[in-house]
Amino acid sequence: MTQNDEKLLRILNDNWRKLEKAMQGLEYFIEKCDAIGFKHIYTFDERDAFDALASKFARNSDILFQKIFKINHLSYKRRCPFFH
Repeated sequence: MTQNDEKLLRILNDNWRKLEKAMQGLEYFIEKCDAIGFKHIYTFDERDAFDALASKFARNSDILFQKIFKINHLSYKRRCPFFH
């Protein structure tokens, strides 16, 4: 394993830990919003919970796609030049 591979692996592990931590917040708001359920009219706090859920989902998606998948892509691209 080259130094560059080790660096990519460290970054990947760090990002994986960030995703695991971010997932805890997402799971909390999934449960909270699931308990609220579907209604015609929501209170301000209920709307706030759904807003937080959307925000947590976006954060998790960013970590997954922009950090974890990007590093995997760079790693494969370097080892397999024909992989784009």
